[in-house]
Amino acid sequence: MLRPDGYQRDLLSLVAPFPDARFEIRDVQTNHTERYAGLRVAVTWVMRGTYRGTPDFGPLTGEETELLGISQFLVQDGRIVKEFRVYDEIALRAQINAGRTDEFTDTNIY
Repeated sequence: MLRPDGYQRDLLSLVAPFPDARFEIRDVQTNHTERYAGLRVAVTWVMRGTYRGTPDFGPLTGEETELLGISQFLVQDGRIVKEFRVYDEIALRAQINAGRTDEFTDTNIY
């Protein structure tokens, strides 16, 4: 489990390559049961942003990208205590690679 400062760092690392990142909430579902130790909130989201921040995925392209993700939050006593986050990094990398304009140079020496 991440503490608040660790959680903030984790979120900032997600958006750092995309300084103009915008989030759109697509769907929210909730379920409250003792079995799950509190309230579960599932959120489907889309992040859109321009790849011009930190070069975490290779050279910057300046191209718009879209990232689909799902977060599930556990809420206890009115506070978020845990988040499980899944997003499609393969699709994100494919979009970034499609925006590359540099020419391929074969440096294989074999």
